[in-house]
Amino acid sequence: MRLLRVSNNNLTNERDQLQTSNNNLAEQRNQLQTSYNNLAEERDQFRRRLEELNRERSELQKKLLDHGWIRYGTSLYYISTLQKSWEESSDDCQGRGSDLMIINSKEEQEFARRLRKRLWIGLTDRDTEKKWKWVDGTPLSTRFTLFIALLYGDQHLFNCIHSLCIEYLQYCGECSCPC
Repeated sequence: MRLLRVSNNNLTNERDQLQTSNNNLAEQRNQLQTSYNNLAEERDQFRRRLEELNRERSELQKKLLDHGWIRYGTSLYYISTLQKSWEESSDDCQGRGSDLMIINSKEEQEFARRLRKRLWIGLTDRDTEKKWKWVDGTPLSTRFTLFIALLYGDQHLFNCIHSLCIEYLQYCGECSCPC
């Protein structure tokens, strides 16, 4: 009889422990479900906001395209019909909330070449002679070193560069000459 009572007490204790574990697990499951629901709602809000921002971006890009901007890849470019110096062109770009073209790829360089117009690009060594930087402050990468090396062979290398339709990069006397 005593053995039966001890066994019964052990089983009762074990049942109570299992019930406590079960209750704890149920509480954790409920907390996880609540967290999941909150994250799902937050994700849905982000998706809605992303869709809204994408619509706004598309509308803004359409307006820009309607005002003479050209799309290439994910970027938009404005090609002015006015001949201006590098500085004037840079100021004009900044007035439009943009900057002179920064060439990040061979494809983008080809795009500039295909425009068949002389245009200023955002590359300069005005801060430090022969230390070329893009207008956003990033240094000239090695993929353009060949073009700069060709320019260094000339004794009249100036502080900024423009693109010509036939040659990739070329200098134009001074930054003040129109392009």
